[in-house]
Amino acid sequence: MYGIKMLKIQDGNIYADTPLLSAIITDGKIMSLTNKKTGTQLVNAELNKAPAMELVYANNQTEPIADSKNGSITAYQVNAKIIELRISGWYADSVMVIKEDPATGELLLTPSAYSARKGVRSIRFNISGINRDLNIIAPIFQGINLKLNDPLISNMRSPWPREWEAGFAILQGNNEGFMVWTQDTQYRYKSIQFGHAEDIQTVGFEAESYGPLHANYSAGGLTWRIGIYEGDWHVPALKYRNWLWNAYDLNNRSRPHWVHEISFCACWLPVENAILDALAKRVKPSKTLLHIPNWRVDRYDQNYPDYIASPEAEAFMKKALSMGFHIAPHANIFEIDPSNPAYELLGQFEYRDLETDQRLGWSVTVSEDGKRSVVRVPMANRRLLNNRECNTMVKIHPAQPMWHSILRENLQNAKRAYGLDCIFTDVSHNTFNLSNCLVDNTTSTEGAKILQDYLSQIDDGLMLGGEGLNEITMQSQAFAQVHLFKSSGTSIAGLERTGGIDLGDFLWGKLCRSVGYNKIAGKDEDETLRMRIHEEHGTIPTISARSADEILDPNPAVTHAFDMGNQS
Repeated sequence: MYGIKMLKIQDGNIYADTPLLSAIITDGKIMSLTNKKTGTQLVNAELNKAPAMELVYANNQTEPIADSKNGSITAYQVNAKIIELRISGWYADSVMVIKEDPATGELLLTPSAYSARKGVRSIRFNISGINRDLNIIAPIFQGINLKLNDPLISNMRSPWPREWEAGFAILQGNNEGFMVWTQDTQYRYKSIQFGHAEDIQTVGFEAESYGPLHANYSAGGLTWRIGIYEGDWHVPALKYRNWLWNAYDLNNRSRPHWVHEISFCACWLPVENAILDALAKRVKPSKTLLHIPNWRVDRYDQNYPDYIASPEAEAFMKKALSMGFHIAPHANIFEIDPSNPAYELLGQFEYRDLETDQRLGWSVTVSEDGKRSVVRVPMANRRLLNNRECNTMVKIHPAQPMWHSILRENLQNAKRAYGLDCIFTDVSHNTFNLSNCLVDNTTSTEGAKILQDYLSQIDDGLMLGGEGLNEITMQSQAFAQVHLFKSSGTSIAGLERTGGIDLGDFLWGKLCRSVGYNKIAGKDEDETLRMRIHEEHGTIPTISARSADEILDPNPAVTHAFDMGNQS
């Protein structure tokens, strides 16, 4: 009746059979996944109790969905390539649509669920019983390649796109493996969860609901594609990259020739002319990018979005440009000092936390012994408006057109006044699901992309640098300071295990070049390690320097960075 069935229902199970894979699904759970060509069983979930699907609430609290003992699960054969599961569990009702893609041989699963309980954040689809010989390779902090039982990722949840930088994960074995991915161009929020209380060999894939959550009952809307491949991780990563380029029409985007010529970067430079003279003795200025943080009349991270250079910085930038250096003065893409007049116009569009609805931003306090600590932004309005000395900043939703206009005006004035062709836009990776998720029917992630595209069109064009790098920000940025794994400030134990893969550079290096972030002066073993991990991720050789002496008399790690930069 249906022709040859690629999917069939038999004895309470669903059997999938494509030219590449065979799979058995029971009650919505993948019990077995096998590479048909090699016979390798990549998933065997027969003996573990991790649920197939869960509804996720605040604080990562979960409730299982599919439970045939306390409900009913019915499978319907829609046609030879589609089966529908209708699930009535104890905690939720659910539908999972299972398909096969005859063009790719992939298995497609689209889970959705709803409950009478309010506050649903997401639906998580778990793949458990993953073969222990497989490594997880994922675009997290520019690429991880770890065992699922590695403590670095145990029970870790990473949201897209701030940490999970593209919507896929690879399970890599010996010259084979499988990839789970989604083809999403609608800025739907999603997350990846590593491990489960019932089985550490589990990866969970979540489709989130847009905030606010307090009255939300349901989640769904994303299709997860599971495909088998042969070779190393480059094979599935290339497949995703090709899809990404076509989906966002990136083949029609380009960068000026000088962007691709950059072979060295120096970050966090003071505005001291001696540093420029020292650098010119070590590297070719025309191939060097300089990140300049303290260039405004205001102190660092105060009084945004005002961008007026101090006389010393203006002279420094003029000298740098005359010597052939490319410069990226430090700006901020989302954040406003509440004591700046712009806050009066935009304060009602400040970021609100998805689960608590608190305003989002940050402040810095200094203890009696001089130690700086980053703390939450004030919740008291009077303190919020009179707190510049603590670098208080509030994040503004980047989909608001008034913010586009104000930031564009101020950056355009700076570009014209100081002859800039590039500017660094801090915190550009900070887009995520919010309680006030949609402004003008636009998420913060899409809004940030629209904003950065707009800024890049100022006058004859303005190249943008940014903080963090993902599949959305890379479309509009030419450079990005990338974070190391959970180590943006202090290095975590085990950081040495997070290198060895240049996944991020492979995915988006053709449009956006990555550079190092901080604590990369090579002053001790930790800073030397950080520089090595950045190098293994494929970043442009990058140093931070506070004086000309550090450049003229470099330590071994900085010497190595100079050598690498001069090879290009």
